[in-house]
Amino acid sequence: MAYSNYRPQFFYEGHHYDAAHKYPKEGIAPGETTEADLYFSSPEIHRGRIYPGMAFEIYEGAKKVAEGEILRILALEDNARRDESKRLQGGN
Repeated sequence: MAYSNYRPQFFYEGHHYDAAHKYPKEGIAPGETTEADLYFSSPEIHRGRIYPGMAFEIYEGAKKVAEGEILRILALEDNARRDESKRLQGGN
């Protein structure tokens, strides 16, 4: 089972990135299909690189555990600007 706050690697364009997952229900069973919200640790890296319809994979270490398609991009620009502003101000 996978639960919200699961943090596997989000993989596209030959690179792995950290992303926390939030699921619409308590847990997702192996083989089950679901929508999920993903929250990138460094959203500014993904600006202009991800788009609806784009395929991606999910890894646990070297093991591919899922694949998916981006359906919508909700707050990537806002989150990236917020993180950049915090960094410039010396915040965490």
